[in-house]
Amino acid sequence: MSNHEQHNNHNEHNHDETYHHEEKEELPEGKLALFWIFGSISILAGAWIAGRLEWVLGTTPLSYYGALFLALLLFLFGGLAWIGVAVGVAQQK
Repeated sequence: MSNHEQHNNHNEHNHDETYHHEEKEELPEGKLALFWIFGSISILAGAWIAGRLEWVLGTTPLSYYGALFLALLLFLFGGLAWIGVAVGVAQQK
């Protein structure tokens, strides 16, 4: 392979990296909005589960504490998603 061919291959490789890098920077608003919505849905689901949770006849400790744990996980995921959105917005400025 000649120097000219190597130089062309190197330029094509750099052009591909630049293109992919620019492509990644075009999508953050959509991803941030998607994470914001997923976080909202997660917190809504966690609040719905926690709000309807009660110990009634036939409730087992496993089902009660399992639902409580699931609600906690949904709250944690929603909070983490919102923190990720806040960090993403702060990095864009």
